[in-house]
Amino acid sequence: MKVVGGFYGERMMHPAHDALYGSGLRAAAALSALCGGIEFFTYAAPGQEAELSAIGDTFGLRTSASQRSQPIEFYYLHGSVSPELIPDMRTIERCEPMPVTGDIVVRFGMLEGSGVVNADWAIFDPQTEVEPEPFHANGSVASHLALVLNEAEAFALSGAANLDDAAKVLMRLSPRTEVVVIKCDVRGALVCTKKRREWVRPYKTPSVFTLGSGDIFTAAFAFQWAVRQRSPVRAAEFASLATAFYCANQFLPLPTNVEELAKKQYQPLKPKGTPGQIYLAAPFFSLGERWVVEQLRDAFLTYGFRVFSPLHDVGVGAPKAVAPADLKGLRASSVVLACVDGMDPGTVFEVGYARARGIPVVALSTVPGRPEDLTMITGSDCVLVQDIASAVYQTAWILAERGK
Repeated sequence: MKVVGGFYGERMMHPAHDALYGSGLRAAAALSALCGGIEFFTYAAPGQEAELSAIGDTFGLRTSASQRSQPIEFYYLHGSVSPELIPDMRTIERCEPMPVTGDIVVRFGMLEGSGVVNADWAIFDPQTEVEPEPFHANGSVASHLALVLNEAEAFALSGAANLDDAAKVLMRLSPRTEVVVIKCDVRGALVCTKKRREWVRPYKTPSVFTLGSGDIFTAAFAFQWAVRQRSPVRAAEFASLATAFYCANQFLPLPTNVEELAKKQYQPLKPKGTPGQIYLAAPFFSLGERWVVEQLRDAFLTYGFRVFSPLHDVGVGAPKAVAPADLKGLRASSVVLACVDGMDPGTVFEVGYARARGIPVVALSTVPGRPEDLTMITGSDCVLVQDIASAVYQTAWILAERGK
């Protein structure tokens, strides 16, 4: 198998993360224990060749790098927000396309250049929703082609307004396309062939490290579909399990028994009806507190969920007016996400009120403190998480399985 894709710096503020991977290298590293003899093709800035070679040696990869003029880095505030690109996209110099020929080639879109693929089996993940190009646009060809892309990329590439229409357009967009897999974050992935459309659900994990999760899914799907010759749905189910294992453990390479391990540890999402409403319980009396509320609310709205936020839907006012309005919103909600850093009295009251009414609570605690401070939280079966992305996913999964 050959992999062509990005080799970039990655930093995240919370949870803390600082690494040199990128989509292509992470995918190649993930598969190195499952599929021997992987070759990785990429671009590297002056001085980065030695680091690439060392990482390649660690995972038993054969690496080949064309030169680019500058390092490229993605900076994330947390796992549920779009990253800042360093340097600005407008200043990144384009490189000559990179030809890659092989029986099986996994191609990721890159910022500074492009892999021109000639393969029997090809898997293409465009990696951008900003003017993405079809697989064949740069001269790439394949006898069997799978497109694996996220929802925003599918809409941008197809010009369609819904998933079914996007899949139909994408199936016709590049010659020899046999399967389209649209990754839909908390909802799972839609697997489409010319004869079949089927949802593959995510597996729920206690924590969710999102950075690179899509790369793992694409790589795992490619291994099962092109190497093992499994059906697209079976390949996507394996990819969902492998992604769950990575999100929970941040472990590379994927172990050879990753499917068995993940099935024992994690349960698939089982949606029930139409999702209800999320109640966002959090203090909003300082700039930092308001920032957290905005980040969480924006993440849920991006996924299309209904959110009741006391800050936005009630605001500040007299206690006799605010409290009844907040509690009415809470009673109408299916799940509560509570930010419990600092143990704000109003938030703690809302948690207790919700649990007394049997409403599930996800408690976000990002600052280490005394375990006894969380006794009533953990002792009343709240789901305790330590980062924003995990809070968003846990809340969304409870919402999906609870329904209205």
